[in-house]
Amino acid sequence: LIKAAQNNTLTLVIFIDLDNFKQINDTLGHLVGDMVLIETTQRLQRIITPSSTLSRFGGDEFLLIIPDLKNSNDAKHIAATILALFELSFVSNNQEFFISTSIGMAVYPYDGTTSQQLLANADIAMYKVKEDGRNAFSFYNADMNIDVQRMLTLDSHLRQAITNKELELYYQPIIDLKTEKIIGAEALMRWNDSEYGFIPPDEFIPIAEKNGLIHQLGDFALNTACSQAAKWQKISPLQISVNFSSVQFRYYERLLSQIQKALESSSLPPQKLDIEITESLLFDHNDGVITMLNKLQSMGAQLTIDDFGTGYSALSYLQKFPFDRLKIDREFLTDMRYSEEKRELVSAIIAMAKALNLEIVAEGIEDNWHANYLKEMGCGLGQGYYYSRPVPAKEFEVILKQGINGNTL
Repeated sequence: LIKAAQNNTLTLVIFIDLDNFKQINDTLGHLVGDMVLIETTQRLQRIITPSSTLSRFGGDEFLLIIPDLKNSNDAKHIAATILALFELSFVSNNQEFFISTSIGMAVYPYDGTTSQQLLANADIAMYKVKEDGRNAFSFYNADMNIDVQRMLTLDSHLRQAITNKELELYYQPIIDLKTEKIIGAEALMRWNDSEYGFIPPDEFIPIAEKNGLIHQLGDFALNTACSQAAKWQKISPLQISVNFSSVQFRYYERLLSQIQKALESSSLPPQKLDIEITESLLFDHNDGVITMLNKLQSMGAQLTIDDFGTGYSALSYLQKFPFDRLKIDREFLTDMRYSEEKRELVSAIIAMAKALNLEIVAEGIEDNWHANYLKEMGCGLGQGYYYSRPVPAKEFEVILKQGINGNTL
């Protein structure tokens, strides 16, 4: 840095983190983990110049310092070269496996003038890559600091919100498209933070998944929804849909026990519980999860694959799971009226669901055209703002008593 200041040149600091390295240690053992670290070092040494500095910074993180950087395009080329190194497989005991990397970059003097600033900002850029899906590189920018600060604050606030019982469940009606009667409700978590206001679930749920709070959130949602739905059975025999994170299924024995306890303590019949599972579980599971899902189904609980079509679903995976219902993601309904491609996709999903004997629910119904089109295509159930926004329990109870069109049951 002293030389860079004297010569008015740029210095590039690169943080390189091996993605999912812990899984290698946990599944293949620490000897294989050590082999990966040694081979990673050898690969990196092959591409660096004598003036560069390569260091194993700790665990599975490497630091690369490159003096006399010409411009940002050179930095991009170096990062792309590093990513390409990991397109080659690693081999241990005749077993082939792949590891990707997340790369964060900071440049002196733009992103800091001290070693501490540059290290911190390269680290922040690397974590941004991890958040966005890994196996990529990113330069630091000041907005990232704001994002990281917000995430750290929300992490702290979320812990307090759970302790102080500030989270709330809202309920959105699920409608029989033919009769327009409410046959169920989806329980959706809502959080109104004292500092930031309304925090959308797609922001705080990933934080909870990373810091381990997802299990407490999941227990709260499950117990509250089952208890509420049990009371509503006297008004109308509706089913309650509860979302589960794929992270919760890593502890599938605990999760099964929690579901059984929630049903028992609330006296909600298992047939009235619909367990919504995201697509990612199809690809990240073991045989124990499938056994657990079969147990839930044999108890009478219903299983739904949620947000279908947004990830990497494959029929071969879908057929392994004992699903009863498939949810078409709202993304497909957006602009469907004006997009032939989206209409064809929705038609194909409905046809596939029918072939697999799955009941179909469409999310995001926003007008009468949506409702009529989906009904004609053979979609049986739907939910969306056309019928009702997600509302607190008291408001949902009023809707349940009056019916979706205001006709008293």
